Amino acid sequence: MSALDATNYYNCQKKYGNYFGGGDMTSLIVLDSGAESPSFDDIRGALAARIALIPALREKVLRSPGDLAYPHWGTDPTAPETKFTEMPGDSWGAVLDTVRSIPLDGLEPLVSAWRGYVWRNVSGAPGVADRATIIATKVSHTLTDGRGVSQIQRALFGDDAALAVIPGHGNPSAKVRLSHVLSELARAPWNLRNFQRVARSASPSLLDSSDFVAVEELNGRGSRFAFLDVRHVGITDLRWAGTVTETGLTASSIALEAYLAKLGVSARSLSAQLPVVPKGIDTLSLPVPSGNTAGIGVVVDLAVGTLDPNERATIIRRNLADTIAEQTISHLAIRELFERLPVQALQANAARSALITQVPWHIGLTSYSKGPADLTLLGDPVAFMVGVPMLRPGLGVAQKLIGLGDQVTVAIAASDAIPQPELYADLLHAAIRREI
Repeated sequence: MSALDATNYYNCQKKYGNYFGGGDMTSLIVLDSGAESPSFDDIRGALAARIALIPALREKVLRSPGDLAYPHWGTDPTAPETKFTEMPGDSWGAVLDTVRSIPLDGLEPLVSAWRGYVWRNVSGAPGVADRATIIATKVSHTLTDGRGVSQIQRALFGDDAALAVIPGHGNPSAKVRLSHVLSELARAPWNLRNFQRVARSASPSLLDSSDFVAVEELNGRGSRFAFLDVRHVGITDLRWAGTVTETGLTASSIALEAYLAKLGVSARSLSAQLPVVPKGIDTLSLPVPSGNTAGIGVVVDLAVGTLDPNERATIIRRNLADTIAEQTISHLAIRELFERLPVQALQANAARSALITQVPWHIGLTSYSKGPADLTLLGDPVAFMVGVPMLRPGLGVAQKLIGLGDQVTVAIAASDAIPQPELYADLLHAAIRREI
């Protein structure tokens, strides 16, 4: 297993994990089924046939003896159709209630790296005139990242071209041999020394967390996932400040400032964190194929206090570009050596991460394009997709923008520590429409 996949494996373990719901990626795929949904047996049978073409969905994690070396990918003998569960609830609100309460327990990749949940004959799905079929996919971050999930989803719903670009893990092994563990342990001191040498010489991150000032209304220590808002936006409306991501950041900046003002709170600065794939990562020589692409967790200053929205958008765009450029240099310098870190270093990092109760940013934002709106299952078209944002204690607000065709679905999540999250959702969409 690659170090990046293994890092996500340890971060998602219950003894380390500090995300509500375990840190897995949950997405909703909404199909327009007309008068009636297909049968549950037909749905899971059709999906199982597609899964047979996707090696990454037929693997699970194998631990090394004593957990002294990297985990490996092994073949999952479980029949894919048995991993789908038909869920109660025939209204859009009931589906969101289920997803919001996170009863879809955190995955254990040693047993299964993904699960599927199906709702049939759902009424009230936005943009669907009659009945919808909704399929939730819950994927372990060990298996892949958001970009990989996008390709898996396209492959599951009929895009044959996506099959060739799904991130793979190499050949799965039947078991992890003791000889491999001993060989890895023997190389560990040298690999760790090289990593530390390069890491010390790499450029520091632009983020100075000592300057970060938490805002209780955004960074309060919540205990559960409490709010989920889903709405559609035309892609042209989400490009007024540049790309969809740049417009999302600018609209968030305007909405957050207005939201805090209505709560009687002022903030001298606000920031958003988002994952970015740095240019040049595909040219690196990595020893083991990775399901996760190396991403940078970029933290962007949102230019609070800039009155002109166009000027604010320009500043945010520049902040984003400068931060990516600076962090890419460091990231590429140590990425290859990171893949040779002893597994004990990954475990220690996961243990330290579990102690973090305050992240040095105010909201999280993720944006993915799912490609053209030409996906189907059993003849029913995919109407839209919802990416459920990830929350953790200290990060109480997050949003995901998922584009499909000419439509972007904006999902906003909040923990129970956030006051009036529906107010922020309304203000964000007003900012997107340039009404504030």
